[in-house]
Amino acid sequence: MMKLVVAFTCFMLIWGHEANSLSRLRHSSKTRSNSQLLSVRMPDVVPKMDDDYWCTYHDLDSVANAAYITQFEAAANGSIAHHIILFGCSDLSDDMIEARAWRCLEGNICTGQESILFAWAKNADPTRLPPQVGFDVGRGVDKRYLVMQVHYAHKGNEHTKDSSGLNLAVTASPPKYSAGIYIMLAGDDIIPPETPVHHVDINCRYEQNSPMHIFASRVHAHSLGVVIAGYRFSNDLKTVTEIAKGNPNWPQAFYPEKEVITIQPLDFLAARCTYNSTGRQRSTEIGSTAADEMCNLYLMYYAERNTLPSYLQCYGQNIAGLVDIVPKDSDKPLPRNPLLEEMAHSGHHDDSKHGKTHHTGKTHEGSVNGEHTEDYLSLDVSGFEFVKNWPETDLRIGQPTSVFLTTDGTLMIFHRGDREWGPFDFRPDNIYQRKKDGPIPIDTVVEMVPESGKITRTWGKNLFYLPHGITVDNLSNTWLTDVATHQVFKFTQNDLKTPSLVLGEAFKPGSDEKHFCKPTSVAISHQDGSIFIADGYCNSRIVKFDSQGNFVAQWGTSSNMAQVLSTERNPGTWLIPHSILLIEDRKIACAADRENARVQCLDVVTGDIKSLFYLPNKNAGAYAIAYTPENDGRLWVATAYPSAQQTWNGGVTVFDMHTMNPIGQFGTKDLNRPHDLAVDPKSGNLYVADLIKPYTIKRFYNGNYSYTKKDEVIGPKEEPLTIGNLPNSIKQLLNSSVLDTFTPVLIASLLAAPVLAILSVTLCIKLRRKKYSPEPPAVWWRNKRNRTGFKRVRQDDTLPLDSEEETTDSEDDDVLYTAIANSKKNAKC
Repeated sequence: MMKLVVAFTCFMLIWGHEANSLSRLRHSSKTRSNSQLLSVRMPDVVPKMDDDYWCTYHDLDSVANAAYITQFEAAANGSIAHHIILFGCSDLSDDMIEARAWRCLEGNICTGQESILFAWAKNADPTRLPPQVGFDVGRGVDKRYLVMQVHYAHKGNEHTKDSSGLNLAVTASPPKYSAGIYIMLAGDDIIPPETPVHHVDINCRYEQNSPMHIFASRVHAHSLGVVIAGYRFSNDLKTVTEIAKGNPNWPQAFYPEKEVITIQPLDFLAARCTYNSTGRQRSTEIGSTAADEMCNLYLMYYAERNTLPSYLQCYGQNIAGLVDIVPKDSDKPLPRNPLLEEMAHSGHHDDSKHGKTHHTGKTHEGSVNGEHTEDYLSLDVSGFEFVKNWPETDLRIGQPTSVFLTTDGTLMIFHRGDREWGPFDFRPDNIYQRKKDGPIPIDTVVEMVPESGKITRTWGKNLFYLPHGITVDNLSNTWLTDVATHQVFKFTQNDLKTPSLVLGEAFKPGSDEKHFCKPTSVAISHQDGSIFIADGYCNSRIVKFDSQGNFVAQWGTSSNMAQVLSTERNPGTWLIPHSILLIEDRKIACAADRENARVQCLDVVTGDIKSLFYLPNKNAGAYAIAYTPENDGRLWVATAYPSAQQTWNGGVTVFDMHTMNPIGQFGTKDLNRPHDLAVDPKSGNLYVADLIKPYTIKRFYNGNYSYTKKDEVIGPKEEPLTIGNLPNSIKQLLNSSVLDTFTPVLIASLLAAPVLAILSVTLCIKLRRKKYSPEPPAVWWRNKRNRTGFKRVRQDDTLPLDSEEETTDSEDDDVLYTAIANSKKNAKC
């Protein structure tokens, strides 16, 4: 009998939910004077794919100059709408207004300022604010538009047009208190497979000048979530108060607090999400799709009018040690509630049941976990080993975003110090919202010796807001990109505090010749100094400048999501060009097309696509690339698998530049989410910037790697000219105290003798040729010079040979050349 009651109750609550919602809301609004009903609905949209996001809006200009929301209720079913979020927006583009509904997967929710007003999931009940409390909306508070975002877990069709929405009670009478949302959300974290208890923590200090009064809370996680708890710690850390504890498997509503909890300035706030991944064979990241996990705690508060913003956030862990004093029972599950669980799961999307992952592209045949196993994977990369005790010195850095190996063998690291890129750091129009925090107050560039990891220099303090890419050109100039300021910087060795060239306008994103939008990477021509910029997260283009920073050309358009999910990814379209390099002997620039799972190489003059390198696993992201010239060239691609069914999350794929086929790949549990990589072409050692904590640079040694240029003959190496291998007679002379004052003259004479001998022999040969030449001496010399020209000096350790004349081995010539080579190596410039 009890089961029948539960089933009937769930049926009435869920299937009758939408039909009764308007009447319930109208009835409840009678208790508040001057209230009216607003309905925000999707205009019969059809989700184009799994994990699709759509937005629609309501213009509050028709309501009043200022209005106040006092109640929220969803007119939706959890089997269709995975979750709904309501935003207040100051402005929308003309395209958005004309479309009425638009896909907002990539965060294009509105074009002006935005703030979260409400969130709903899992068939949650209505939320009604306390008396004299309301959310301020309307033109007077920069919330002229209400924008509703719906996350659809599954692809729809023409027979499943959706009109999910929200019903709102709105009044024109200003309440005594203003309502707001304080959201606590986790950053980068990975939930390992088959783990019964895994914690993800969030904490911040409340640094507003006025208190906030928390009256309701909402938790949000996906299928692995067990319990989410929130706590307030007094500013002296002597008392702790539980402010929220919820089961994310229940309807994700705003549940009222037993009593209002006041957060005072300088108090601490902490949240802990607990997960159980038993039965899941893959790692799970914190992310935005239904196949990922989330760790969100929404706190709804009120405050005296005009004392607090309507939206505040706490992202990641910010207080060292606070995790250690979170109450021990924070991960203790709440008692079972069959009615709430039935209500939630009757319409909730569970990716483990449907077998869905982040990407829906086809898996290649003959593959394991989406990875190719064809015979062309011939390069032996099995010898890569993670070097655990590297670096030798204590490397304390923030989130590492880029790593670069210079031609003189210095390893350069660019990191974010105390910053992380949070999901709300940028407005929808790509304006950075944390400018008030100032630039990063510690050195963000680290220079070190690759073999030992010994730090030789650090710099970059108070210069950058959100670092991304680093490159060093052949003149030792350092080029860096900052996605927060939307700029590219050039620093010379003479001045590491003031850039010698800046491209882009600070904090002003754009897509013209003088602006960028979150540029990611730079490559510099060693021949003429041309500048190639991957731009980037918003513009999806490659931009070329001359050495002085004058605009030359731009190439590329943005890929749409339909192309990404299909097998047709049009050449020349980009979805986040993330890393760029030049291969000058081929006259191409190659860039990692991150979300298209490929690398595109284009002509440096025309911009025409010359070659394409597709990752074997389309579900991977192509995050970074490196090039080594051996065997006609190899392209190294760092890949990341944020939600694919893998036991590891990161890897490296190596391509043959000639065939464009992958010839080797490897992954390891020590490689999580590579964001950039550098390859030593002589040793094959890899240096990887990994975004997963603990933040560091990871070194991989390859014992099976051998470096051989095409047609190069490996033989005994010449010994350099040192005291140890000079003839004994020369050693005795150099050690003689009688000749100490004449040593420089003596050495010069000894080295000059073979030179004079060579010149004498050459002159004799020329005179003999002259004797039999019918031309005058002047004509003979001019023609000879024009015919042969000046031979280009080779950059290796072998003696340059005249290809047009027969040569003989000469011990004196070998000693002379080696001495000159060593003198150049030892010179300090």
